[in-house]
Amino acid sequence: MPIILCGVNHKSANLALRETLAISGDSASGILESLVGSRAVNEALLLSTCNRWEIYCGSHDETAPLEWLSDHYGFSQEMLDSHTYVYKGKQAVAHLMRVASGIDSMMLGEPQIFGQLKDAFDRASQQGTIGLDFNHLFPYVFKVTKKIRSQTAIGQQPISIAYAAVSLAKCVFSDLSCLKVLVIGAGDTVELALQYFKEHQVDDFVMANRTLERVQGLTEKYGGQGISLAQIPEFLGDVDIVLSATGSSENIVSAQWVEQALKGVHRRPMFLVDLAVPRDIDPKVAELDGAYLYNIDDLRTVSENGLARRREAALQAEKIIDSEVENYFAKLQERQYSGTVRAYRNKVEQLRDRELAKAIQGLNTGGDPETIILSLARSLTNKLMHHPSVQMRQAGNHGKHDFIEVARRLLDINE
Repeated sequence: MPIILCGVNHKSANLALRETLAISGDSASGILESLVGSRAVNEALLLSTCNRWEIYCGSHDETAPLEWLSDHYGFSQEMLDSHTYVYKGKQAVAHLMRVASGIDSMMLGEPQIFGQLKDAFDRASQQGTIGLDFNHLFPYVFKVTKKIRSQTAIGQQPISIAYAAVSLAKCVFSDLSCLKVLVIGAGDTVELALQYFKEHQVDDFVMANRTLERVQGLTEKYGGQGISLAQIPEFLGDVDIVLSATGSSENIVSAQWVEQALKGVHRRPMFLVDLAVPRDIDPKVAELDGAYLYNIDDLRTVSENGLARRREAALQAEKIIDSEVENYFAKLQERQYSGTVRAYRNKVEQLRDRELAKAIQGLNTGGDPETIILSLARSLTNKLMHHPSVQMRQAGNHGKHDFIEVARRLLDINE
């Protein structure tokens, strides 16, 4: 069954349109039922994230996904032409591998999409919209993605400022899961950093902001305690990491506060990241023993170097994908014809067994062994040759030279 992909992503559609299509995992079941309810679609999977919305269909009708999209959402042909993309066959499989490996993501090489795709596959399986072909395809894609992750550096280099900050923290402490983190501010950069810390199993957060109402949503989502900016000195002695990104016009964290916090006898190093412009953390903190202070320029260099390395890794990943797409379709073709091979083998074995049974019966009734063996060989040879010989004569009489050439290759005849 051919695979057809129809979708929109951050490159083809604006946020407003993506929000129109975005659905939760629980809502996907209705979409899948509607898709497979169409007579033209036999298998279906829906991938819906903040940056993409894609449906993968098993269908012989390449227009089926777009027609369904138009009917289900009321999209005009103009809108479909402007914002959607459709891939089929090898192009669809190659795109799927790029998506799974993070090559097609807004943040090149991000790993979250792999888990999102696996979740989408599990949901579709539970819904009963995954058939034989997709049961071969998606596990194969997951295997290729792991190969890309292990054989290239596509996900190893930090490329966002927040990601670079968390990556540097991991270089200082190795294991982040047992650490306490103070974040100052409540904007997008802070929330992105919280997401990355969470991925490293950090659960102990203190969140400081000028107004406690702003951090309430973050504490509810990520856990931890909300405090005011004035309370920061009280908590500095207990935290291992400080990340600050506010819009303040003056320093929020003084060198004196940090120096006092580092005076504990068994005090671990303190890692501080200042992502604000103007700076939130007094630059003199960098002069203190046990303090590691990085500002946004330090991290921007890390981020730009990481992006360059990920782009190099993406080129390597593309070569792997090109090879694996060809390999998948070769295996698919082999699987399609394996039934014919099995049927031919069964037919020959049944013929062999019938002739052998006759020979054994002859031997049991006292027949001459040499005569019986010769008869077995002639009979088996004639029956195996009969149908191919008839077909080749008819092909020759009708001038079907291509058929004769295939027969020669099939029967290993050189003349």
